Amino acid sequence: MTLQTIITAIFVIALGAAVCFYGYRMLWILLPVWGFLAGLWLGASGVTYFLGDGFLATLTGWLVGFVVGAIFAFLSYIFYFVGVALLSATIGFWLVTAIGSSLGLESGILLLILGIASAVFMVALVFYLNLQKYIVIVLTSLGGAGVALTGIQLLIGRIGLESLQVTWFPVFYSLLAWLAWVFLSITGLYAQIQSSRNYTLPPPRGKTSISTPPSV
Repeated sequence: MTLQTIITAIFVIALGAAVCFYGYRMLWILLPVWGFLAGLWLGASGVTYFLGDGFLATLTGWLVGFVVGAIFAFLSYIFYFVGVALLSATIGFWLVTAIGSSLGLESGILLLILGIASAVFMVALVFYLNLQKYIVIVLTSLGGAGVALTGIQLLIGRIGLESLQVTWFPVFYSLLAWLAWVFLSITGLYAQIQSSRNYTLPPPRGKTSISTPPSV
């Protein structure tokens, strides 16, 4: 196992756990970090697609991934809606592609279409509901649990860095993987509900409310 694999795995586990258990209370802090992760994935995937290099297997892939990740992190910090959109879209995309891969879908185009459709749906849902508290808690619990388990699979050598090009969610090849994701998601969901029972997320800069449903 290479050093870059170990570092990536530790980063992914730490981020996934933070999002799973503290996603709502730490949303404005975690959004730039998640934006960096999304940018790293997108930039490295672009290098793989256009240059044919392995995913995060070359210095070019890492450099492009870090640059795109830094841009996304900055945008997520300055414009909160960018971070929310990236969080919602990546969770939707990775969840559907992981499930599709687990069910044996081998068509990359079909998985891509399903992933994009799910990403668009998640973004539309979150913005339509105007960041309702429990929507955020559910999404971050599901997403954080998936990312953390992927990091664990990476650390123990179950998957390689190239697997992250498809999804940052665990591929559910066994009942144990499904149960682990469900258990961790429910645990994170319970922990977030308990810790935020009397807590309301403060609004981002320039906003007066993020919990009031949009008027119709």
